[in-house]
Amino acid sequence: MLPMLNYNIDIAVKGATLNKEKLYNTLIPLPPFRTTKIADILFTVDDQLEEYQGKKEKLETLKKDLCKNC
Repeated sequence: MLPMLNYNIDIAVKGATLNKEKLYNTLIPLPPFRTTKIADILFTVDDQLEEYQGKKEKLETLKKDLCKNC
């Protein structure tokens, strides 16, 4: 944890109030780069799955149309 975050938590625990101003001044650590990189990969995979699903639906429609004419 960041020192500023620890400091505010310690004050709040000791009975001091944690108001809006203190919350705005509290530093909140961001997820590490690795976590965001994993999320980017998952979004890319999800986009590809949607694309393949669309292609699959088109092929199924084409198959049904071709089978009607058999």
